[in-house]
Amino acid sequence: MKSPKVTPYLLGLALLTTAPAHALQVGSISFDDCHLGKSASITAHCARFQVPLYHEQADGEQIELAIAWLPARARDAKPDPVVLLAGGPGQSALEVYPRVAGVFELLRSNRPVLLVDQRGTGSSEKLDCEIPSIEDPFAADTSTEAMAELAAQCASELSVDPAPFTTEDAVADLDAVRAALGIEQLNLIGGSYGTRFGQRYAKRHPQRVRTLVLDSVVPESLVLGSEHGRNLDAALQGQFERCRLEPVCVERFGDPAELLTQLRQRSVEEIEKQTVIHPRTMEQRQAAFSPEILAAAVRLQAYAPETAALLPLGLDEAVAGRAQSLIGQAWLMSDDLSESISFGLQLSVSCAEDLPRLQPDASQAEAGTLLGSTMIDTLSAQCENWPTRGEMPADMAEPLKVDLPVLLMSGQYDPVTPPRYADEVAEHLPNSRTLVAPGQGHIAQSRGCMPKLIEEFIEDMDPQAIDASCLEKLHPAPFFLNYNGPQP
Repeated sequence: MKSPKVTPYLLGLALLTTAPAHALQVGSISFDDCHLGKSASITAHCARFQVPLYHEQADGEQIELAIAWLPARARDAKPDPVVLLAGGPGQSALEVYPRVAGVFELLRSNRPVLLVDQRGTGSSEKLDCEIPSIEDPFAADTSTEAMAELAAQCASELSVDPAPFTTEDAVADLDAVRAALGIEQLNLIGGSYGTRFGQRYAKRHPQRVRTLVLDSVVPESLVLGSEHGRNLDAALQGQFERCRLEPVCVERFGDPAELLTQLRQRSVEEIEKQTVIHPRTMEQRQAAFSPEILAAAVRLQAYAPETAALLPLGLDEAVAGRAQSLIGQAWLMSDDLSESISFGLQLSVSCAEDLPRLQPDASQAEAGTLLGSTMIDTLSAQCENWPTRGEMPADMAEPLKVDLPVLLMSGQYDPVTPPRYADEVAEHLPNSRTLVAPGQGHIAQSRGCMPKLIEEFIEDMDPQAIDASCLEKLHPAPFFLNYNGPQP
Protein backbone atom coordinates (compact mmCIF):
# COMPACT_ATOMS: atom_id res chain seq x y z
CA MET A 1 0.00 0.00 0.00
CA LYS A 2 1.21 3.47 -0.88
CA SER A 3 2.37 5.55 2.09
CA PRO A 4 0.48 8.77 2.67
CA LYS A 5 2.28 11.95 1.69
CA VAL A 6 3.55 13.97 4.66
CA THR A 7 3.00 17.64 3.93
CA PRO A 8 4.88 20.41 5.77
CA TYR A 9 1.60 21.30 7.46
CA LEU A 10 1.05 17.76 8.76
CA LEU A 11 4.69 17.52 9.89
CA GLY A 12 4.38 20.79 11.82
CA LEU A 13 1.13 19.60 13.42
CA ALA A 14 2.80 16.38 14.52
CA LEU A 15 5.68 18.29 16.11
CA LEU A 16 3.27 20.54 17.95
CA THR A 17 1.33 17.66 19.39
CA THR A 18 4.34 15.60 20.49
CA ALA A 19 6.77 18.25 21.73
CA PRO A 20 6.83 19.19 25.43
CA ALA A 21 4.62 22.17 26.23
CA HIS A 22 7.48 24.53 27.06
CA ALA A 23 7.35 28.18 26.07
CA LEU A 24 11.04 28.46 25.18
CA GLN A 25 14.11 26.29 24.70
CA VAL A 26 17.59 27.79 25.14
CA GLY A 27 20.41 25.32 24.81
CA SER A 28 19.43 22.28 26.86
CA ILE A 29 17.18 24.22 29.26
CA SER A 30 13.40 24.32 28.76
CA PHE A 31 11.62 27.40 30.06
CA ASP A 32 7.96 28.03 30.90
CA ASP A 33 6.10 31.32 30.98
CA CYS A 34 6.23 33.17 34.30
CA HIS A 35 5.94 36.61 35.83
CA LEU A 36 8.36 38.48 38.09
CA GLY A 37 7.63 40.89 40.91
CA LYS A 38 4.99 41.06 43.62
CA SER A 39 2.54 42.54 41.15
CA ALA A 40 3.54 39.95 38.50
CA SER A 41 4.06 42.83 36.12
CA ILE A 42 7.13 41.54 34.27
CA THR A 43 6.72 38.71 31.79
CA ALA A 44 9.59 36.24 31.64
CA HIS A 45 10.45 32.58 31.08
CA CYS A 46 11.43 30.52 34.12
CA ALA A 47 13.09 27.16 34.67
CA ARG A 48 14.65 24.94 37.31
CA PHE A 49 18.23 23.76 36.86
CA GLN A 50 20.00 21.08 38.85
CA VAL A 51 23.55 21.48 40.15
CA PRO A 52 25.55 19.39 42.63
CA LEU A 53 25.29 20.51 46.24
CA TYR A 54 29.05 19.90 46.40
CA HIS A 55 30.61 20.63 43.01
CA GLU A 56 33.50 18.32 43.88
CA GLN A 57 30.93 15.52 44.05
CA ALA A 58 29.23 15.82 40.67
CA ASP A 59 27.19 12.64 41.09
CA GLY A 60 26.21 13.35 44.67
CA GLU A 61 23.28 15.25 46.19
CA GLN A 62 21.69 17.80 43.87
CA ILE A 63 19.93 21.11 44.47
CA GLU A 64 17.79 23.17 42.11
CA LEU A 65 18.45 26.73 41.00
CA ALA A 66 15.67 29.09 39.93
CA ILE A 67 16.53 30.88 36.69
CA ALA A 68 14.70 33.29 34.42
CA TRP A 69 15.25 34.34 30.82
CA LEU A 70 13.95 37.61 29.37
CA PRO A 71 14.43 37.57 25.58
CA ALA A 72 15.77 40.53 23.68
CA ARG A 73 13.25 42.55 21.71
CA ALA A 74 15.38 42.72 18.56
CA ARG A 75 14.98 39.95 15.99
CA ASP A 76 18.73 39.90 15.36
CA ALA A 77 19.57 39.83 19.07
CA LYS A 78 23.15 39.57 20.23
CA PRO A 79 24.08 36.12 21.63
CA ASP A 80 25.67 37.36 24.87
CA PRO A 81 23.06 37.99 27.59
CA VAL A 82 23.21 40.49 30.43
CA VAL A 83 23.34 38.87 33.88
CA LEU A 84 22.20 40.53 37.11
CA LEU A 85 24.29 39.59 40.16
CA ALA A 86 22.28 40.55 43.24
CA GLY A 87 23.67 42.02 46.45
CA GLY A 88 23.49 41.18 50.10
CA PRO A 89 24.89 38.59 50.32
CA GLY A 90 21.49 37.00 50.39
CA GLN A 91 19.35 38.77 47.80
CA SER A 92 17.44 36.96 45.05
CA ALA A 93 18.12 38.09 41.48
CA LEU A 94 14.58 37.23 40.41
CA GLU A 95 13.14 39.30 43.26
CA VAL A 96 15.54 42.24 42.81
CA TYR A 97 15.04 42.50 39.06
CA PRO A 98 11.73 44.45 39.12
CA ARG A 99 13.44 47.20 41.14
CA VAL A 100 16.18 47.68 38.54
CA ALA A 101 14.18 46.71 35.48
CA GLY A 102 14.57 50.20 34.04
CA VAL A 103 18.29 49.60 33.59
CA PHE A 104 17.92 46.15 32.10
CA GLU A 105 14.90 46.91 29.93
CA LEU A 106 17.06 49.35 28.01
CA LEU A 107 19.68 46.64 27.51
CA ARG A 108 17.00 44.20 26.33
CA SER A 109 16.73 46.12 23.08
CA ASN A 110 19.64 44.05 21.78
CA ARG A 111 20.38 41.39 24.38
CA PRO A 112 18.48 38.90 26.51
CA VAL A 113 18.67 39.09 30.29
CA LEU A 114 19.58 36.06 32.39
CA LEU A 115 18.64 35.88 36.07
CA VAL A 116 19.91 33.15 38.39
CA ASP A 117 18.89 33.04 42.03
CA GLN A 118 22.17 32.43 43.83
CA ARG A 119 22.10 29.17 45.78
CA GLY A 120 20.68 29.88 49.23
CA THR A 121 18.46 32.76 48.05
CA GLY A 122 14.99 33.20 46.55
CA SER A 123 13.81 29.91 45.10
CA SER A 124 17.27 28.32 44.91
CA GLU A 125 17.28 26.18 48.05
CA LYS A 126 16.91 29.30 50.19
CA LEU A 127 18.65 29.07 53.53
CA ASP A 128 15.60 30.43 55.27
CA CYS A 129 14.90 30.39 58.98
CA GLU A 130 12.18 31.59 61.29
CA ILE A 131 13.67 34.60 63.03
CA PRO A 132 10.90 36.04 65.22
CA SER A 133 13.13 38.39 67.18
CA ILE A 134 14.32 40.24 64.07
CA GLU A 135 10.74 40.81 62.96
CA ASP A 136 10.27 43.10 65.99
CA PRO A 137 13.17 45.59 66.13
CA PHE A 138 11.84 47.03 69.39
CA ALA A 139 11.76 43.76 71.33
CA ALA A 140 14.76 42.03 69.79
CA ASP A 141 17.57 40.84 72.00
CA THR A 142 20.62 41.93 70.01
CA SER A 143 23.27 40.76 72.46
CA THR A 144 26.05 38.67 70.95
CA GLU A 145 24.89 35.70 73.01
CA ALA A 146 21.34 35.95 71.66
CA MET A 147 22.53 36.37 68.05
CA ALA A 148 24.85 33.36 68.39
CA GLU A 149 21.92 31.29 69.65
CA LEU A 150 19.84 32.54 66.72
CA ALA A 151 22.47 31.31 64.24
CA ALA A 152 22.63 27.91 65.95
CA GLN A 153 18.84 27.64 65.83
CA CYS A 154 18.78 28.57 62.15
CA ALA A 155 21.45 26.01 61.25
CA SER A 156 19.55 23.27 63.08
CA GLU A 157 16.34 24.04 61.15
CA LEU A 158 17.87 23.72 57.67
CA SER A 159 17.27 20.61 55.60
CA VAL A 160 20.53 21.02 53.70
CA ASP A 161 24.17 21.51 54.70
CA PRO A 162 24.75 25.30 54.50
CA ALA A 163 28.54 24.97 54.16
CA PRO A 164 28.71 24.71 50.32
CA PHE A 165 26.89 28.02 49.86
CA THR A 166 29.82 30.33 49.22
CA THR A 167 30.65 32.74 46.40
CA GLU A 168 32.92 30.07 44.90
CA ASP A 169 30.01 27.62 44.78
CA ALA A 170 27.76 30.26 43.22
CA VAL A 171 30.39 30.99 40.56
CA ALA A 172 30.46 27.29 39.63
CA ASP A 173 26.65 27.32 39.47
CA LEU A 174 26.53 30.29 37.11
CA ASP A 175 29.07 28.75 34.77
CA ALA A 176 27.12 25.48 34.72
CA VAL A 177 23.99 27.43 33.73
CA ARG A 178 25.95 29.27 31.04
CA ALA A 179 27.25 26.03 29.57
CA ALA A 180 23.80 24.41 29.58
CA LEU A 181 22.38 27.44 27.76
CA GLY A 182 25.06 27.10 25.10
CA ILE A 183 26.33 30.65 25.67
CA GLU A 184 29.94 31.61 25.05
CA GLN A 185 30.16 34.90 26.95
CA LEU A 186 28.22 36.92 29.53
CA ASN A 187 27.85 40.60 30.34
CA LEU A 188 27.84 40.77 34.13
CA ILE A 189 26.26 43.58 36.18
CA GLY A 190 26.88 43.25 39.90
CA GLY A 191 25.65 45.50 42.69
CA SER A 192 27.26 45.70 46.15
CA TYR A 193 28.05 42.08 47.16
CA GLY A 194 27.23 41.22 43.54
CA THR A 195 30.48 43.01 42.62
CA ARG A 196 32.39 40.40 44.63
CA PHE A 197 30.50 37.73 42.71
CA GLY A 198 31.33 39.43 39.40
CA GLN A 199 35.01 39.81 40.19
CA ARG A 200 35.23 36.22 41.36
CA TYR A 201 33.54 34.88 38.22
CA ALA A 202 35.88 36.95 36.04
CA LYS A 203 38.83 35.64 38.06
CA ARG A 204 37.76 32.01 37.56
CA HIS A 205 36.40 32.28 33.98
CA PRO A 206 37.86 35.40 32.28
CA GLN A 207 37.27 33.98 28.82
CA ARG A 208 33.53 33.78 29.56
CA VAL A 209 33.16 37.46 30.43
CA ARG A 210 32.54 39.96 27.64
CA THR A 211 32.00 43.03 29.85
CA LEU A 212 31.85 43.61 33.59
CA VAL A 213 29.87 46.36 35.35
CA LEU A 214 30.56 46.84 39.06
CA ASP A 215 28.16 49.11 40.97
CA SER A 216 28.97 50.05 44.59
CA VAL A 217 32.20 48.13 44.51
CA VAL A 218 33.42 45.64 47.11
CA PRO A 219 37.18 45.00 46.76
CA GLU A 220 38.15 41.36 46.98
CA SER A 221 40.46 42.26 49.87
CA LEU A 222 37.62 43.76 51.93
CA VAL A 223 36.19 41.88 54.89
CA LEU A 224 32.46 42.56 54.60
CA GLY A 225 31.22 44.61 57.55
CA SER A 226 34.66 45.47 58.90
CA GLU A 227 34.46 49.15 57.88
CA HIS A 228 30.71 49.82 57.90
CA GLY A 229 30.92 52.13 60.91
CA ARG A 230 33.72 54.30 59.55
CA ASN A 231 32.19 54.42 56.07
CA LEU A 232 28.82 55.51 57.49
CA ASP A 233 30.40 58.24 59.63
CA ALA A 234 32.29 59.59 56.60
CA ALA A 235 29.14 59.62 54.44
CA LEU A 236 27.17 61.36 57.20
CA GLN A 237 29.83 64.04 57.50
CA GLY A 238 29.49 64.67 53.76
CA GLN A 239 25.70 64.94 54.05
CA PHE A 240 25.87 67.16 57.13
CA GLU A 241 28.42 69.42 55.43
CA ARG A 242 25.84 69.96 52.69
CA CYS A 243 23.42 71.22 55.33
CA ARG A 244 26.05 73.50 56.85
CA LEU A 245 26.59 75.08 53.44
CA GLU A 246 22.88 75.72 52.85
CA PRO A 247 21.62 78.81 54.75
CA VAL A 248 18.02 77.55 54.98
CA CYS A 249 19.17 74.18 56.37
CA VAL A 250 21.46 75.80 58.95
CA GLU A 251 18.77 78.27 59.98
CA ARG A 252 16.25 75.44 60.46
CA PHE A 253 18.44 72.77 62.09
CA GLY A 254 21.82 74.21 62.99
CA ASP A 255 24.50 71.53 62.60
CA PRO A 256 22.95 68.04 62.14
CA ALA A 257 26.19 66.50 63.43
CA GLU A 258 25.60 68.20 66.78
CA LEU A 259 22.02 66.90 66.85
CA LEU A 260 23.30 63.36 66.31
CA THR A 261 25.89 63.82 69.05
CA GLN A 262 23.19 64.95 71.48
CA LEU A 263 21.11 61.88 70.75
CA ARG A 264 24.06 59.53 71.12
CA GLN A 265 24.84 60.98 74.53
CA ARG A 266 21.35 60.36 75.88
CA SER A 267 20.53 57.26 77.83
CA VAL A 268 17.42 55.20 77.12
CA GLU A 269 15.98 56.36 80.46
CA GLU A 270 16.03 59.98 79.29
CA ILE A 271 13.52 59.30 76.53
CA GLU A 272 10.00 58.22 77.32
CA LYS A 273 8.40 55.43 75.36
CA GLN A 274 6.43 56.72 72.41
CA THR A 275 3.59 55.44 70.31
CA VAL A 276 4.90 54.68 66.86
CA ILE A 277 2.76 53.90 63.82
CA HIS A 278 4.23 51.55 61.23
CA PRO A 279 4.47 53.56 57.96
CA ARG A 280 3.12 50.65 55.89
CA THR A 281 0.80 48.56 58.09
CA MET A 282 -0.41 51.38 60.41
CA GLU A 283 0.25 49.06 63.35
CA GLN A 284 0.83 50.92 66.62
CA ARG A 285 3.63 50.05 69.03
CA GLN A 286 5.09 51.52 72.21
CA ALA A 287 8.81 51.93 71.70
CA ALA A 288 11.82 53.48 73.39
CA PHE A 289 14.38 55.28 71.28
CA SER A 290 17.37 53.05 71.97
CA PRO A 291 20.92 53.67 70.68
CA GLU A 292 20.49 50.61 68.45
CA ILE A 293 17.38 52.04 66.82
CA LEU A 294 19.10 55.41 66.35
CA ALA A 295 22.07 53.77 64.61
CA ALA A 296 19.86 51.52 62.45
CA ALA A 297 17.58 54.36 61.38
CA VAL A 298 20.41 56.74 60.49
CA ARG A 299 22.37 54.05 58.67
CA LEU A 300 19.48 52.87 56.53
CA GLN A 301 18.30 56.39 55.71
CA ALA A 302 21.80 57.23 54.51
CA TYR A 303 21.58 54.62 51.73
CA ALA A 304 19.56 56.72 49.26
CA PRO A 305 19.38 60.48 48.61
CA GLU A 306 15.60 60.53 49.04
CA THR A 307 15.78 59.19 52.62
CA ALA A 308 19.03 61.00 53.48
CA ALA A 309 17.13 64.23 52.79
CA LEU A 310 15.01 63.43 55.88
CA LEU A 311 17.92 63.01 58.29
CA PRO A 312 18.31 66.56 59.69
CA LEU A 313 14.56 66.80 60.23
CA GLY A 314 14.36 63.40 61.90
CA LEU A 315 17.32 64.15 64.18
CA ASP A 316 15.90 67.55 65.12
CA GLU A 317 12.53 66.01 65.95
CA ALA A 318 14.17 63.28 68.05
CA VAL A 319 16.16 65.86 70.05
CA ALA A 320 12.85 67.58 70.78
CA GLY A 321 11.47 64.31 72.14
CA ARG A 322 9.56 63.31 69.02
CA ALA A 323 11.48 60.32 67.71
CA GLN A 324 8.54 58.67 65.95
CA SER A 325 9.85 59.50 62.48
CA LEU A 326 13.26 57.92 62.98
CA ILE A 327 11.80 54.91 64.79
CA GLY A 328 9.18 54.40 62.08
CA GLN A 329 11.82 54.50 59.37
CA ALA A 330 13.92 51.94 61.26
CA TRP A 331 10.87 49.72 61.60
CA LEU A 332 9.98 49.98 57.92
CA MET A 333 13.49 49.37 56.63
CA SER A 334 14.06 46.49 59.05
CA ASP A 335 10.99 44.80 57.60
CA ASP A 336 12.26 45.32 54.06
CA LEU A 337 15.68 43.86 54.88
CA SER A 338 14.33 40.80 56.67
CA GLU A 339 12.12 40.07 53.67
CA SER A 340 14.79 40.48 51.00
CA ILE A 341 17.91 38.95 52.61
CA SER A 342 18.51 35.26 53.20
CA PHE A 343 19.93 35.18 56.73
CA GLY A 344 21.48 31.75 56.21
CA LEU A 345 23.19 32.58 52.94
CA GLN A 346 24.61 35.73 54.46
CA LEU A 347 26.20 33.66 57.20
CA SER A 348 27.45 30.96 54.82
CA VAL A 349 29.32 33.56 52.77
CA SER A 350 30.54 35.78 55.60
CA CYS A 351 31.61 32.99 57.97
CA ALA A 352 33.61 31.20 55.27
CA GLU A 353 35.05 34.14 53.35
CA ASP A 354 35.23 37.12 55.70
CA LEU A 355 35.54 36.11 59.33
CA PRO A 356 38.81 34.14 58.83
CA ARG A 357 40.39 37.32 57.42
CA LEU A 358 39.14 39.64 60.18
CA GLN A 359 42.00 41.47 61.85
CA PRO A 360 42.34 41.28 65.66
CA ASP A 361 41.92 45.06 66.02
CA ALA A 362 38.83 45.27 63.77
CA SER A 363 36.39 45.79 66.66
CA GLN A 364 38.56 48.48 68.18
CA ALA A 365 38.76 50.36 64.87
CA GLU A 366 34.95 50.53 64.68
CA ALA A 367 34.27 51.09 68.38
CA GLY A 368 33.95 54.88 68.32
CA THR A 369 31.59 55.06 65.35
CA LEU A 370 27.81 55.43 65.37
CA LEU A 371 27.41 51.75 64.54
CA GLY A 372 30.19 50.70 66.86
CA SER A 373 31.63 47.20 66.67
CA THR A 374 28.25 45.49 66.93
CA MET A 375 28.29 44.07 63.40
CA ILE A 376 31.76 42.58 63.81
CA ASP A 377 31.08 41.21 67.28
CA THR A 378 27.76 39.72 66.20
CA LEU A 379 29.25 38.04 63.13
CA SER A 380 32.08 36.58 65.19
CA ALA A 381 29.59 35.10 67.65
CA GLN A 382 27.23 33.76 64.99
CA CYS A 383 29.99 32.09 63.01
CA GLU A 384 30.95 29.99 66.00
CA ASN A 385 27.71 28.06 65.43
CA TRP A 386 27.60 28.05 61.63
CA PRO A 387 28.94 25.22 59.40
CA THR A 388 31.52 26.46 56.89
CA ARG A 389 33.49 25.19 53.93
CA GLY A 390 36.76 25.39 55.81
CA GLU A 391 39.81 26.69 53.97
CA MET A 392 38.95 28.83 50.94
CA PRO A 393 41.09 29.33 47.78
CA ALA A 394 44.34 31.11 48.51
CA ASP A 395 43.77 33.77 45.83
CA MET A 396 40.25 34.60 47.00
CA ALA A 397 41.23 37.97 48.52
CA GLU A 398 43.66 38.93 45.78
CA PRO A 399 42.60 41.70 43.38
CA LEU A 400 41.12 40.86 40.00
CA LYS A 401 43.76 41.42 37.32
CA VAL A 402 42.32 41.09 33.83
CA ASP A 403 42.31 43.09 30.61
CA LEU A 404 38.53 42.84 30.26
CA PRO A 405 36.39 45.97 29.71
CA VAL A 406 35.20 47.00 33.18
CA LEU A 407 32.97 49.89 34.23
CA LEU A 408 32.96 50.78 37.93
CA MET A 409 30.43 53.17 39.47
CA SER A 410 29.82 54.63 42.90
CA GLY A 411 27.54 57.06 44.69
CA GLN A 412 29.25 60.14 46.14
CA TYR A 413 27.71 59.60 49.58
CA ASP A 414 27.57 55.81 49.65
CA PRO A 415 27.62 54.83 53.35
CA VAL A 416 28.70 51.24 52.65
CA THR A 417 30.97 51.11 49.60
CA PRO A 418 32.56 54.56 49.12
CA PRO A 419 34.09 55.62 45.78
CA ARG A 420 37.60 54.88 47.07
CA TYR A 421 36.76 51.18 46.90
CA ALA A 422 36.16 51.44 43.15
CA ASP A 423 39.45 53.31 42.73
CA GLU A 424 41.25 50.52 44.59
CA VAL A 425 39.80 47.82 42.33
CA ALA A 426 40.40 49.85 39.15
CA GLU A 427 44.14 50.09 39.88
CA HIS A 428 44.51 46.46 38.72
CA LEU A 429 42.22 46.72 35.68
CA PRO A 430 43.97 48.44 32.74
CA ASN A 431 40.82 48.50 30.58
CA SER A 432 38.53 50.05 33.19
CA ARG A 433 36.93 53.35 34.13
CA THR A 434 35.36 54.66 37.33
CA LEU A 435 32.30 56.92 37.46
CA VAL A 436 30.91 58.73 40.51
CA ALA A 437 27.24 59.74 40.67
CA PRO A 438 27.11 63.17 42.36
CA GLY A 439 24.90 63.36 45.44
CA GLN A 440 23.89 59.69 45.27
CA GLY A 441 24.17 56.83 47.74
CA HIS A 442 24.37 53.05 47.53
CA ILE A 443 23.65 51.51 44.07
CA ALA A 444 24.01 54.10 41.32
CA GLN A 445 23.08 52.15 38.18
CA SER A 446 19.53 53.51 37.93
CA ARG A 447 20.41 57.14 38.67
CA GLY A 448 20.19 59.82 36.01
CA CYS A 449 21.85 58.84 32.76
CA MET A 450 23.65 55.82 34.24
CA PRO A 451 21.41 53.30 32.41
CA LYS A 452 22.34 54.90 29.10
CA LEU A 453 26.05 54.90 29.96
CA ILE A 454 25.85 51.22 30.90
CA GLU A 455 24.14 50.45 27.59
CA GLU A 456 26.83 52.32 25.63
CA PHE A 457 29.58 50.51 27.51
CA ILE A 458 28.14 47.04 26.97
CA GLU A 459 27.46 47.78 23.30
CA ASP A 460 30.89 49.27 22.44
CA MET A 461 33.10 47.62 25.12
CA ASP A 462 35.14 50.84 25.41
CA PRO A 463 34.96 52.42 28.87
CA GLN A 464 37.17 55.35 27.90
CA ALA A 465 34.90 56.40 25.02
CA ILE A 466 31.89 57.00 27.26
CA ASP A 467 30.79 60.63 27.50
CA ALA A 468 29.82 60.84 31.16
CA SER A 469 29.22 64.61 31.23
CA CYS A 470 25.51 63.91 31.69
CA LEU A 471 26.24 62.84 35.28
CA GLU A 472 26.89 66.49 36.12
CA LYS A 473 23.12 66.98 36.09
CA LEU A 474 22.75 64.70 39.11
CA HIS A 475 22.31 66.37 42.49
CA PRO A 476 21.48 65.24 46.01
CA ALA A 477 17.87 65.54 47.08
CA PRO A 478 17.21 68.83 48.94
CA PHE A 479 16.76 68.49 52.68
CA PHE A 480 13.24 68.39 54.08
CA LEU A 481 12.64 71.44 56.27
CA ASN A 482 9.38 69.98 57.56
CA TYR A 483 7.17 67.01 56.75
CA ASN A 484 5.77 68.82 53.72
CA GLY A 485 9.16 68.70 52.04
CA PRO A 486 12.00 71.08 51.17
CA GLN A 487 11.51 74.79 50.69
CA PRO A 488 10.19 75.54 47.19
